[in-house]
Amino acid sequence: MKRITMLLVAAVLAAALSACVPQSQPQSASSVPDASSVPSASSAQSAPDTPSAPSAPKGPEGASSAASAPAQPQQLMAQALDACVGFGPGEAGSSLKSAIAACALLDSAQELQAAQQDWADGFDRWYEQQEQERQELFWENWPALAALVRRLGPDTSVEQGLLESAGSPNHRDHYDEAAYEPMLQAIEARQPQAA
Repeated sequence: MKRITMLLVAAVLAAALSACVPQSQPQSASSVPDASSVPSASSAQSAPDTPSAPSAPKGPEGASSAASAPAQPQQLMAQALDACVGFGPGEAGSSLKSAIAACALLDSAQELQAAQQDWADGFDRWYEQQEQERQELFWENWPALAALVRRLGPDTSVEQGLLESAGSPNHRDHYDEAAYEPMLQAIEARQPQAA
């Protein structure tokens, strides 16, 4: 009796597993595209532009770089600056959030390689969109963030324990000073003076 029960259970499990596995078509010669199914250069030019997976902006010779390039740097700047206002000084976890924000600033500066004026313009656009409370919070956090950016920039291993505790938010072991100093100087030039 036990053998019959075990065989029935095994049969049910096998049937259940085979029902869960998607059926795949065997590969044949027909799955390889032939010359007639591959678009030619002339048909590719005449085909209308249809959106597909997002791609990186094309180089200077690419037509799409002019349309997509301005949005990306501003978006990267805004994301990095947003990370600077998600906490307040002295709050629980503020040192970890500061490390995350500092790495976001460093990563965006490294990726963008923007000039000081570009950072100034990007910061101004971002700052104008913030409520007063977030503007004030940014400037409360800024001195510690700027110091941490300058500390981490040349060698992130100086704060390895902090970065590991924060989830290793850095994407590099070091950052180019020529990339992050223009950002720091642009923001510091906009810091309100104490009344």
